[in-house]
Amino acid sequence: MKSYREYIDPVRIYGNWSEIGAPSWSTDKFTITPEGVMSESRFISSSFDFDGAAVSFTTGGELYEYQVLGANNERLKRVAGGGHAASFIKEGFEHTLPTEDNAGAARRVSLAEHFQSKK
Repeated sequence: MKSYREYIDPVRIYGNWSEIGAPSWSTDKFTITPEGVMSESRFISSSFDFDGAAVSFTTGGELYEYQVLGANNERLKRVAGGGHAASFIKEGFEHTLPTEDNAGAARRVSLAEHFQSKK
């Protein structure tokens, strides 16, 4: 069992994140660091909020919010911002997803997670 201090420690979400099941030419990717959130080697937000269950930041005047999922905090599900439902996997945990040649299954997993949260 984690202590509250461990639960809210943002070190759990630091790293590179890639969208699951998106075509390679339009995969959303970003990096969370102690200094903020980066995309395409540029800072898009100099700060973020993390409460242990969700991470959020504002960029371009739009709030983005992600729910933290997985036993190892290896997945994020976008619940606000970005225009479409999407799930993300942390770099180093890609092996936990279906293989590339089964990209449709990965997208179905992402969509299933999205709709289960709507219940």
